[in-house]
Amino acid sequence: MAVCVLVNVVDPNEPGSLGMCPFKWVTGGLDCPGCGTLRATRALTRGNLGVAADHNLLFVALVPLLLWGLVAWWRHERGTRPHAPRIGSRLAIGITVALPVWWVVRNLPGLEWFASGVA
Repeated sequence: MAVCVLVNVVDPNEPGSLGMCPFKWVTGGLDCPGCGTLRATRALTRGNLGVAADHNLLFVALVPLLLWGLVAWWRHERGTRPHAPRIGSRLAIGITVALPVWWVVRNLPGLEWFASGVA
């Protein structure tokens, strides 16, 4: 919740407002899997799904899963859910495979649409 408030107070679209990704800085402009996540969060909180997907498509695809996990955890903490939420092995493997694939794909020439959009 704090990140959602932060990105609406300090615009991550403004150069230098929240710093630069260390990986992007060291590699001279390559995106890490998380590059664009703050800008995507800002776009999502303003209802701009297309803009959010342009900044970080994988993050936007994972938001429903993240929200489900948050609600399940919250229900468990309140005592309305008997077991703590768990990630199944297939989902864990899928995410573990998806992150490095996303990391490579978004930096390939010709697939610039998947890049975070900020040099």
